[in-house]
Amino acid sequence: MNQPKVAKQLYRLILFLLIFIACEDKKVVEPVLDWRNLDLSEAWQTGKTNAEGIDPEKFEEGITIAKSLTGFYTIGVVYKGRLVTEEYAIGDISTQYYVWSVTKSVLSALVGIAIDKGLMADEFQSFSSYYSSVTDSLKGKITVAQLLTMSSGIPDDITYMSAAYPLQFIMANELYISQVPIALILSRDPVPSYLLLQAPRIGQSLPKF
Repeated sequence: MNQPKVAKQLYRLILFLLIFIACEDKKVVEPVLDWRNLDLSEAWQTGKTNAEGIDPEKFEEGITIAKSLTGFYTIGVVYKGRLVTEEYAIGDISTQYYVWSVTKSVLSALVGIAIDKGLMADEFQSFSSYYSSVTDSLKGKITVAQLLTMSSGIPDDITYMSAAYPLQFIMANELYISQVPIALILSRDPVPSYLLLQAPRIGQSLPKF
């Protein structure tokens, strides 16, 4: 038996295994960011899809499903303060979109901060507490919480988007009478219910939703 030849083959096998192990898709342990105090004026730090806590296969599957949905525009995933991925079907990073209900999330966060800092007593303050010029008694009873959860009783109408001053457009009775008559009168009293999102959908997987 040619021992040098066997030793050479064994050496090659060990070298191959070392290279294979080194190339294995290992979890990336990234330094923890203080994501509660990020400077949003700075560019996002990027993260890896195989970072600790992320299942790469499920992650890619979720992104693929999201991109296949009708009306998909863009998606961005931030994990532990890092931008893991961003995908665009229409436009690019500089394209601006109407974010619709995302606005409620941002406003809810701002209201929470205002309450935490003592700038607002709670979310149950009436609208008239902040806008004394409101003359409509029904609109005056609307609370901040009802506005945030779309349970104020004001019917949906996006005509205000073309107005120079949307808030004044919505709250001014005379203007609403002349331009959007049906939207002037509250369709119902303020109620503690959420109209836009159907509760059974909460917690469902993306395909079922």
